[in-house]
Amino acid sequence: MVVLGLYGLGWITNRVIGKQILRAVESVLERLPLVQSVYSSIKKLIGVLQTKPENIERVVLINFPHSRMKAVGLVTRTLIDSRTGQELAAVYVPTTPNPTGGYLEVVPVDDLVSTDLTMDEAINFIMSGGAIAPDEVPFGAENKQA
Repeated sequence: MVVLGLYGLGWITNRVIGKQILRAVESVLERLPLVQSVYSSIKKLIGVLQTKPENIERVVLINFPHSRMKAVGLVTRTLIDSRTGQELAAVYVPTTPNPTGGYLEVVPVDDLVSTDLTMDEAINFIMSGGAIAPDEVPFGAENKQA
């Protein structure tokens, strides 16, 4: 009973006091001019990456910087071309070794190459510069998403 009581007390303390500390730190960060914009952008990106877009794999390969090379990208959302009605994907291409920096590419969904990589595997692959990698990746056109 004592152990369960201590565990419960610790859990409650962590939930209540921890949230208050986090809110206080966020409040300070949101008041600093340059830090505020970077912090809020990263916070939104993390929120977006926690929800999977519909009908599309999260981790994909795209032609970047040209058609004979592929880059690992994370689909953040899908869009529709206002002129043609074509389905597009907003793909975040993180840089190595710091995945918080990167490029945003708008890519036709037909040009995405699906992968079986999980988000964790993709981040490990990117941060390790390819040293931690699967043995096989879908590179060719026959693996394109429908």
